[in-house]
Amino acid sequence: MAEKDYSDSFLDENFWDKVTRMPETAGCSGPRAAYILYALLRGSSTPLWAKTTIIGALGYLVCPIDAIPDIIPGVGFTDDLAVMTLVVGQLCIHE
Repeated sequence: MAEKDYSDSFLDENFWDKVTRMPETAGCSGPRAAYILYALLRGSSTPLWAKTTIIGALGYLVCPIDAIPDIIPGVGFTDDLAVMTLVVGQLCIHE
């Protein structure tokens, strides 16, 4: 299965707009995971393979089309949070 390229969807303005609009139902872990990934993406010591993985996760967050539409109350951000959490976990394993 080909990996979707989200690099066109990932722009700083899209990222900050999405993170600031995350509802309280996403909990504090949603914005925290997004910020961790964003900071790692901007870091000069982050390897290229990690940056491409991070772009995929953050691109999925800002992409308007995903598995569970964000507009659904209570569960809309669960898929975004799951992807970001998975990537943060994978990056911690490879640290």
